[in-house]
Parts: sequence; structure tokens; C-alpha cells
Amino acid sequence: MSSPRPLSGCEDRRRRAAVPGIVAPRRARCRRPARDRGAAARIASLLDESRVYLGVRATEGAGVTVVGPGPQDRAALDVPGALWGRPGPGADRLAAALIDDATGRAPDAATASAFAGEILGRLPPGGFALSAVEIRAWVVLHRVRPGAPRG
Repeated sequence: MSSPRPLSGCEDRRRRAAVPGIVAPRRARCRRPARDRGAAARIASLLDESRVYLGVRATEGAGVTVVGPGPQDRAALDVPGALWGRPGPGADRLAAALIDDATGRAPDAATASAFAGEILGRLPPGGFALSAVEIRAWVVLHRVRPGAPRG
């Protein structure tokens, strides 16, 4: 049988205060757990509105461009057969690529399919603009967890 874990000072004061006949200390000074300093940076990165995904359909096909904060920050999101405005495997591939780029984690097939149906399926066929914040908000609000980390 293992010995019980020792109580912290705060837990000990609370326990003693609950025992009849023992007067509780006037003011228990309990330390709060240390805050994760990296949490603020992670939250700030989730609120970064600088990345925008622009979908454009032309005669030669459809493509998505990622636009960053600077004038030179443009890159094509390489998704063969990218499709939006209606369901299909191209919409699922595009959904997976958008979630992966916005969150840094590759989603599972169910997550990509749900995003394709709820978001990409409702976009106008001619083109769209989605921010990385909107994509991450969808992931958070729908309690969908992206898959394993990249790399």
C-alpha cells in the first residue's frame, strides 16, 4: 500500500478548516498554479488575421493563393483538383489543405469532409476569401481535433 500524497499548504489549511473544533486561518494564502507563458503566444497566433486564402476559378482551372501580411507574401496552395461550391473529392482535398495550413496539423478524413460540407460547399463557385482565423474558429467551435502534428 502506498502512502498518500502529501497535502500542499493550501490543501492542508482547507482540510483543517473543515474539521470541527479547529479554527480556520483568517486568510488562507494559496498559490495559484503557474501560468503557461507559451499559452499567450499560442492564443495570439490563433488570432493572427494576416493569412487569407483566395480561391479563384478561371478557364484553365481553379486555384487557391495564400496571401500573407507583406506585399511579397503570396504563395499558391498546391491542391490538385481543388473544388468548392459543391461536394466532391476535390472539396475534401482542399479542406484538408486549408485546415493543415491554417492550424499546422493535418486533419483526419472526417474533419476534412465536415469542413468541405459545411464551409466549402456553401462558397460561391466563382471565388472566395477565407482567413486563417475563420478556419481555426471552425475547428475550435465544432470541437473537431486536427490529426497528428506535421513534421
